[in-house]
Amino acid sequence: MIRNRAIVLWCAGLLLAIWFFVNRAMFAADADFLIRLSLATLFSLAILLRRKTDDGRPPSLALPIALAVPGTILFLGGTIFNVHQFSWIGFLLVICGCLLWALPAAHRRNVFLAAFVFYWAHPLPSQVFGPLQLWMQRMSVAGSEWLLHLLNVRVWADEMVLRTGFQTFSVPDECSGMRTATTVLLCALGAAVFLRVRSYQTAALLFFGLAQVLVLNVIRISFMIMLAPRKSAEWGTTFLHDTL
Repeated sequence: MIRNRAIVLWCAGLLLAIWFFVNRAMFAADADFLIRLSLATLFSLAILLRRKTDDGRPPSLALPIALAVPGTILFLGGTIFNVHQFSWIGFLLVICGCLLWALPAAHRRNVFLAAFVFYWAHPLPSQVFGPLQLWMQRMSVAGSEWLLHLLNVRVWADEMVLRTGFQTFSVPDECSGMRTATTVLLCALGAAVFLRVRSYQTAALLFFGLAQVLVLNVIRISFMIMLAPRKSAEWGTTFLHDTL
């Protein structure tokens, strides 16, 4: 019995490795994938390996099968119709089924929490990532304009550009702070799940983490513009991004 559980556990790890290898091209196109994968893996393992009281009950096949069957259907449907989120969720359900049967009872109850954190290692769908990045970009521009006005610096915002009268500074999407926000939000979520804080506390932690990133990005943009020497117009289009 123990040997069979070990085989299932190794197979789950092998499936995960094969999944990432097959989809390596999609992950390589995402600049933030490596940091997300590292953080998600670290927190998921910490949550999964956190010990609980072992009640000694043998694993039941009912729940693993109930997860593996719809997970396989979702995975195949997502693969056939090229819906990455469906295939990723289905794949995680299959992995959860394997872990629920293979792991000792002391770790079994943490499987779903660990899978929830590890879900965010996958690139976000563009319907979620795009609007959030655009919102942070606009807030960074508006916040920088407001802060520079407080510092008595003549500047005005024009879409995603800040103009000082002497220079034009472009604020591209790379300067939105989204990469830092992804790291901070994943750390906040992983820590909240690991410490088992309440849901409203988790929401507050995520909110203040995102607000912190936005405020620091506004301060960075504002002070780089205020302290920047007068340069050529071409220099202003890349200056803010080069200071990251």
